[in-house]
Amino acid sequence: MKNTAWLLGASLLFVAAPLQAQNLQAGLAGGVTISSLDGDNTEDAESRTSAFGGGSLVWQTAGAFGFEMGLLYVSKGWEARSTGTEASLQLDYIEIPLLARVQLALGSPTFRPYLAVGPSIGLNIGCSASFSTSGVRVEADCDDESFEGSLDIKEIEDYQTPNTALS
Repeated sequence: MKNTAWLLGASLLFVAAPLQAQNLQAGLAGGVTISSLDGDNTEDAESRTSAFGGGSLVWQTAGAFGFEMGLLYVSKGWEARSTGTEASLQLDYIEIPLLARVQLALGSPTFRPYLAVGPSIGLNIGCSASFSTSGVRVEADCDDESFEGSLDIKEIEDYQTPNTALS
């Protein structure tokens, strides 16, 4: 059994905070995650769509390369339905992505797309499962504080807001 997750729209919101520490920026990240179940006898399993969110620190060199580290809440899982039977699993994680970034030569001063790739470490902070058949429903918590590792590949549109001063 293999649980994979794709982070789509890995950053719907990326707001640069006015940190002035040599190319270091803090930001917010949010988006959509779609996870699925792969393996033998999983034809009836459907993907689960949920939101993720958190914060990140980005160090950008004077050139096109940089490094990004984040702290995210991510929910994953799957659902399955077959004649009169339903089952689902929800897994909640705190993830720490450690990503190398390459800024693309496209864009403008306020819109800068980039690619990022690297490992992500996840700590399982919650788990719930449910099963129902013939009018009987069983729900259970399956918290086990396990770790998960993954490889993240994402394309991001970074929107910079100009610093404004009120006078």
